[in-house]
Amino acid sequence: MWANLKVKMEEFMQKIKRIKRPNMSKPDFPGIFGKIKAGLGRMGTNLEARHLIYFALILMPAIVGLGAYYGIMDSKAKLEAANLPENQLMRTGVNFTVEDFVKYAGRGKKDITELFIRAGMSPDSYRKNDGFTPLHAAAAYGRTTIVRQLLDKGADINARDKEGQTPLMKAVGNNHADVVTILLQRGANSSARDGNGNSAVSLAKAKNDRRVLEALAKAGIGEGQEKIVPVSNKNDKSYAQAGKLSRTGTSSATARSPEAAAGPAGQFVLTSGYAGNIGVGKSIEALYQEFGKHAVSAGEEFFSGRLYPVLKAYDQDDGALSLAIYFAQKKDSEKVVTAIHVFDKKYKTVSGIGVGATLGELRTAGEVSSISYSDALYAVARDRRIRYELDISADSLPTDWLNGGDTNSLPDDMPIRSIYIF
Repeated sequence: MWANLKVKMEEFMQKIKRIKRPNMSKPDFPGIFGKIKAGLGRMGTNLEARHLIYFALILMPAIVGLGAYYGIMDSKAKLEAANLPENQLMRTGVNFTVEDFVKYAGRGKKDITELFIRAGMSPDSYRKNDGFTPLHAAAAYGRTTIVRQLLDKGADINARDKEGQTPLMKAVGNNHADVVTILLQRGANSSARDGNGNSAVSLAKAKNDRRVLEALAKAGIGEGQEKIVPVSNKNDKSYAQAGKLSRTGTSSATARSPEAAAGPAGQFVLTSGYAGNIGVGKSIEALYQEFGKHAVSAGEEFFSGRLYPVLKAYDQDDGALSLAIYFAQKKDSEKVVTAIHVFDKKYKTVSGIGVGATLGELRTAGEVSSISYSDALYAVARDRRIRYELDISADSLPTDWLNGGDTNSLPDDMPIRSIYIF
C-alpha cells in the first residue's frame, strides 16, 4: 500500500512540473500617458477661440460667486468676533481682567461693567490684593447705578474683602447714604462684623454722617434697635437683666454698647457673635485654645456661591468636623474671626437650640425672624447675627413657600443642618 501511494505522489509531482506559468507583463505606463497626451493634443487642435470664450462665460460667474461667498463669510466672522464683549473691551483699552472689572465698576462705567458680565466674568470675581469685588468698589465710591446693576446680576451682597468688610460697610465708611439704602433694601446683613469687630452701625457712629445714620434708622437699624446679647445661662440673674437698648441709647440694665455687652457665654453656648469662647471680631487664638493647634487645619468653604479660606477645627474624641472659622488678616498680621460655621451638636443656644433641632423648636423658642433662601434655606434669628441652615433639598422645597413666601407653610419637623454666626 505504501509503495502504491509513493508512486502516485511521484506521478502527481511530475504533472505539476509540466504546468507552464503564464508570462506576467508589466503595465505600459509610458504608453498610457502617451495615448492620453495624444488625445488632449487632438482636442487642442479642434478647440477654437470661441470655445474658450464659452468656457470663460460659464466659469467666471461661478468663480466670482464663490469668491463673493467666502468674502461675505469672512466679513461675517470678523464682524461677529468684533462684537464679542471681550473684544469690545479691548477696543476701548480695557483688559479682560478682574482688576479692570473692579476698577471700572468703581468708576461707575455701566457699559463696561455690562460687557464684563456678558463676556462671562462672574460678578463675584475679586481682586487678589485686597479682596474687593466689583460691588465693593461700586459701594465704596457711591455708584448707585452700578450697585443696582451688579445686584440684578446676582452679585453676593455680603461678600467679604481681605479686611472682612462687606459692601455695606464700604458704603457706610465712605458716607454714601444712597448706596446704604439700596443695600439694606436688597437684604444686606447689617450685623456682620469685619476683622476689627466693627459693624455697619459702629462704623456709622464713628463717621457720624447724618444721612447715613438716617438711612440706617429708616431701615430699623441703629442704636435703639440693637439687642444686648445674653452673656450667661438662663438660670443666671444677668440673663434676666439683659435687655434691649432703649430708644435713647441706654440699656435697661447697663449703659454698655452692644459690642461691650456681648461676650462668651460658656464653652458650648451659642450666642450672637459667639460659639462658646470663640467670638466674631476676636482673635483666632481662642480657637487654638479650645481645640489645640493639632486639631485645626486650613481649608476652604463655599458660602453664597463664593469660596472662602477657613480654619477647620475637629473634635478630639471622634475626629468629626466641629467648627469652620472664617477669618480676616489685620495689618499687624493678626487673624481675627469674621464668621463661624457650627457643625457640632454640643453647641446650643440658651434655649437649647443647636444642630439637629427642628424649625418647630426654633419657632417655639421665638428665635426666628424670617426665612431666606440663597444657596440654602435659612431661618434667620431675630438679632440677625445667627442663621440656622435648614436640612432640605431644592427639590423638596414646599411650593407654597416658593410661590407666596408664607413661612408657616414650612413644616415644623425640618431639622437644622448647621448654624452660621456673624
